[in-house]
Amino acid sequence: MLNSKRLLVAATLSLGSFGLATAAQAGVIVAWDAQPANTSLSSATSSTIDANLSAPVVLSLGSGFTANSYNSSTFGGYSTKDTSSGLGSAISNGTYWEFTITPATGYQVQIDSLVVPARYDGQGGLYVWQGSPASTINLASSADSYASSLGSVSPTTSGADAAVWTLTLNAPLTISSAETFRIAISENYGWKTVGLYPDSAPLRNALEINGTVTAAVPEPSSIVLLGLGSLGLCCVARGRKRG
Repeated sequence: MLNSKRLLVAATLSLGSFGLATAAQAGVIVAWDAQPANTSLSSATSSTIDANLSAPVVLSLGSGFTANSYNSSTFGGYSTKDTSSGLGSAISNGTYWEFTITPATGYQVQIDSLVVPARYDGQGGLYVWQGSPASTINLASSADSYASSLGSVSPTTSGADAAVWTLTLNAPLTISSAETFRIAISENYGWKTVGLYPDSAPLRNALEINGTVTAAVPEPSSIVLLGLGSLGLCCVARGRKRG
């Protein structure tokens, strides 16, 4: 009887652990600090990454940009195109930055927002010239071939620079396998440059992805099978005791 009770308790704890495993606090899951040591004009390697994501996450320049530095930016480039009409134009003309997020086996990622935080000197980490019409930044996914916006923002201005901004997704996005994203920057460029700036001490990130990485929730059928298996072990143990 004692052994069967122990098995029943263990089964209950195992089932309960599925709910506990998914609890996590939202925070920065990927970030780029744009420091020269891990950044070139055409690609930037993540400086911060959650332990349950495949590392590194590389931010790369879209085909519509020509790599170029403006005022000490370490990643970015200029374009001559007018993609101010929106997401579709930015994607088709290559004025985007691209990255891929790959959760480790058994994990899932929820993405809530992308942030360019203020630097120590009060300036933003991203330079975008505010022409007319104003710049718009959209996040799009390979899941629908970058056809729809997951969220958008028109950056706040700092002089002529669009600097600090937060792009909050229209709804939290959860992925459990590799997915590629594009930060589409719609702008009437005319040779203007967009790029990330590194911070000086104390070091702050130039671009952040906020969300959570948690153990994947098993399918309901898997939970049922586990429960039946655990109950079966209890029955076997009880039968042996009686025998």
